[in-house]
Amino acid sequence: MMNQKNGRVTIFVSALLLLTIILVAANTLVVNNVSAQVSPTLGAASSYSLFGGSGVSCSGGASVTGDVGISPGPATAITGFPGLCSIVPPGANQGGPPGANQGGPPGTNAARAAIGAAFTALTQTCTGNGGTPYPDGTNLALISPLPPGVYCSAGSFSLSGTLILSGSGVWIFRTVSTLLFNPGAKIVGGDPCNVWWQVGKAATLDTTNPIIGNILAVSGIQLNGGSILNGRALA
Repeated sequence: MMNQKNGRVTIFVSALLLLTIILVAANTLVVNNVSAQVSPTLGAASSYSLFGGSGVSCSGGASVTGDVGISPGPATAITGFPGLCSIVPPGANQGGPPGANQGGPPGTNAARAAIGAAFTALTQTCTGNGGTPYPDGTNLALISPLPPGVYCSAGSFSLSGTLILSGSGVWIFRTVSTLLFNPGAKIVGGDPCNVWWQVGKAATLDTTNPIIGNILAVSGIQLNGGSILNGRALA
């Protein structure tokens, strides 16, 4: 599992805003229901810490362990690597040379396809709340602690306070719209490799506490100054 750290920087995935690191999804992913509560396989995308559809931009102070990639690109839409921000080579890398700036097709096309397949595979049957999606805007801290399972929102999820993941297994959090980690939010327990966030629109990390898991979002992923993500941000 790779750690992605953003010191005093902002990581954002959006077509409109250029904050610190921007990853933009090129188009909406098609979702089909599947059953089993399991972690999807990232395959060709497993070496990436940051991946965007049409833009990845860093404006200063971030250190990323793993690949930074884009598809369909162009490769020139990756900015700040190397320079204001750095890429630290991991121990092993499946997407190219360790810590490489993998910009544009054809090298990243397979990774993009793998991310799309993983997003689809996360559309698993909801188990939390009796199988019924939680109301829009539910604060995950208020329904914590949570055992392994699939937790769905009718709209968005937020986290203000502490989310406790109890036991061992796979946690999948699915939103129709947004995911927001407010200042001071933190996660206790869980294995970063087995915590997944399927976000229908955009995700925002606005906390200096480590957030764990793999964030797969359709339209944007933003890590504000001081945020730490132990996992991946894949748009």
